[in-house]
Amino acid sequence: MRIGIDLDDTIWKFHEKFFEFYNEKYGTNYSIEEYKIYNMDIFLGLSEIETANLFNEYESLEKYKKLPFLDLVRESLLELDKEHDIYFITARSDFTKDLVKERLFDVFNREMPVYFQYDNDRNKLWDKADFCIENKIEIMIDDGYHNLVKCSNNGIKCFLISYAWNKEKELNENIVRVNNWEEIMEKIKK
Repeated sequence: MRIGIDLDDTIWKFHEKFFEFYNEKYGTNYSIEEYKIYNMDIFLGLSEIETANLFNEYESLEKYKKLPFLDLVRESLLELDKEHDIYFITARSDFTKDLVKERLFDVFNREMPVYFQYDNDRNKLWDKADFCIENKIEIMIDDGYHNLVKCSNNGIKCFLISYAWNKEKELNENIVRVNNWEEIMEKIKK
């Protein structure tokens, strides 16, 4: 089976650690539970460029280069890799390519293919759903509801990892809300 997997907040704790960085830098007290908009520019009142610069600064700091994984992610990814084709599909720019590949190498002990939705200048190269359709992805795992709607409408089974920013979203028959990787693995094995 071909399985598409998002990166940030799907396999590692990107926003949780970003808020830790931001709070230390600006003396604020934001938490991932407050982040309900899924648009950091709007949430923080910044321009897209300012947000991109903050993300780049955050990930350039040594303490944030190795983000913690969600529970059971490592074991789940290794198990899936034994029997399925995994496609890591991210809305990141390829500016972070080396960092992302290094994080995944720590799990798989080999380089994994990663598909970046944006180039270094944040120009959109392709749409996640179109990528999934063109590459015959059968399951897509993501925390971004907006990424899963078109996939699900095209017959792709989707797992939406539950966060504050997607809790109010209405799901169709092809989008299943999950709380963790244990639930994902149980549903894939059925």
